[in-house]
Amino acid sequence: MKRWFTVFTLVAATGLSTHAATITYFSASLSQDHVVKGGIAGTAATGRGTATFVLTQPDVGEPTLRYDIGLVGADLDGAQTPNMPADNVTGIHLHNTAVCIAPGCQVGDTGGTMHVLNLFGFPRADDGDMTYDAAASTVSGLWDASDKNALTPLPSGKPSEFLTELFNGKLFLMVHTQGVPTGAYGGFLTRVPEPAGLALLLTGVCWLLIRRRQGGTAITFCHEASVRNSRGVVQAPKW
Repeated sequence: MKRWFTVFTLVAATGLSTHAATITYFSASLSQDHVVKGGIAGTAATGRGTATFVLTQPDVGEPTLRYDIGLVGADLDGAQTPNMPADNVTGIHLHNTAVCIAPGCQVGDTGGTMHVLNLFGFPRADDGDMTYDAAASTVSGLWDASDKNALTPLPSGKPSEFLTELFNGKLFLMVHTQGVPTGAYGGFLTRVPEPAGLALLLTGVCWLLIRRRQGGTAITFCHEASVRNSRGVVQAPKW
């Protein structure tokens, strides 16, 4: 009984809920080279950026997608580079590149494709959690079920409706500017390995189990349990 009390204490101390959740990480490298319209890649835009995403899929409730975007050569409020209107950001959206909606869009295009989340600018910001820092050229927010908006043009959905596209590499973050309003630069959301933090937590659980009971179930659990991080598979110590 003491052994399981120790495990529950560790879980409580790390802030974990008894309702489990699966965490998956994605990133996107934003470039004009990634924008494809009418089968032609590249735009005249000079901006670029990076974005990170954290998908949380709880056992109970709707999934959410946290995003943090950092841009270079972008003006989010029109006041940072007033003499360079072409870099003014007019919209940032998540696109489902599996579905074309604009005339001339074809298979393989990233521009002219279906919006799944309007998060900044035109046609509206559907994410109520979105914030931006114009001086730092950053945009952050949390896409959740409450952001679903059927208003036209270009409605927004909710994460649970596009998980297949997300995991299949079909979602694309597009930045629109005054200079290139049809889509200046962007990048596909690509899954990345989860960090090593879970491996450390697993090792800690094993250590406490072993401290409570040498041998038996605790040893078997620690010998067999493993977790994958950015360096591959990290196994708990084989005590």
